Amino acid sequence: MARLHRSKGSYYARFHDKTKSPARKTVPLRTRDEAAARAALRRLEVHYAEGRFDPWAPPEAPPTRLSEAVAVFFEAKAHRAPATLRLYHTVLDGLVAHVGDPLLRDVRPRDVLAFLGARDLNDTGRDAYFTRLKAFFRWCRRQGLADDVVTDRVDVPRGPQVFPHWLTRDEFGRLVGAIRSAAGEANEGEVAWLIPFVTVAVYTGLRLGELVGLRWADVDLESRRLVVRNRAAARTKSRRDRSVPLAGPAVRAFESVGRGDREALVFVGAGGGRVNKEYASKAFLRYRRAAGLAEEIHFHSLRHTCASWLVQGGVSLVRVKEVLGHASIQTVMRYAHLAPSTALDEVERALG
Repeated sequence: MARLHRSKGSYYARFHDKTKSPARKTVPLRTRDEAAARAALRRLEVHYAEGRFDPWAPPEAPPTRLSEAVAVFFEAKAHRAPATLRLYHTVLDGLVAHVGDPLLRDVRPRDVLAFLGARDLNDTGRDAYFTRLKAFFRWCRRQGLADDVVTDRVDVPRGPQVFPHWLTRDEFGRLVGAIRSAAGEANEGEVAWLIPFVTVAVYTGLRLGELVGLRWADVDLESRRLVVRNRAAARTKSRRDRSVPLAGPAVRAFESVGRGDREALVFVGAGGGRVNKEYASKAFLRYRRAAGLAEEIHFHSLRHTCASWLVQGGVSLVRVKEVLGHASIQTVMRYAHLAPSTALDEVERALG
């Protein structure tokens, strides 16, 4: 019925009907993303078969129902991390169930507010839901599915800003000390691997899943840089590779492990196999308690710690975003508040 056509980076739907004049008609899909283009092509083919869309008629986007837009969105975003998709499904499927299935253009600000109000959400949960709704409706506008962004006209009360929990250098030292003490009391191989593991985590900001999938081919100690690879067996959250510079403590942690074959995993458990993420997380919590650290601290707090130390050291937020692999600068902005003394120094230098 139609096929996908790409020209100068943009995608088009090319329809063919020898009874029409001209026999071929090309319709812009308004995207440079192939997955989104294929999803839009399938949607147009359905509308064409139902008589709701005629490529040869004067250009007018066929009306799209909310459920259709949600389906196209998930087809285009299928590469995203499973946890991210689960949250989007919770929010968007919940919205469809709450408001029914109106045309996308008929969704009103009051519908969004009513949906959020019907959920038993605390401030953080409401902010998380609204962030996903904004991302969805803005995506719809970029894809030409909607003329405006309904969430831009929604005034949602913002909850108090919650700062991530992170460790001071003294607290991190206590954590390492607790692990080292345990290694001396038990079979050292059972826990000794955790010291370089958490050290690399805190000095690179790698996520737990990225650490367990790290291979020696990705680590260049001479140039002091590693590459987080987006592999089928270990997907990155952004689904992209990224390069991370290695500070001295991270280099020494890698050296303490002992280099293996290029395709060998950097970190292996006591049995020589791949480190289990759940086991690593539980081991971290065990030594967190032994070190007397706050209950709010968990393994991901090491990533927050890396960001806060970078900001405290004067590293720009843009550079922090690159190192940690965040998709948006807005995510990194919360780390700026983790270093109030740095902000005070800057204000004092400028105004004091």
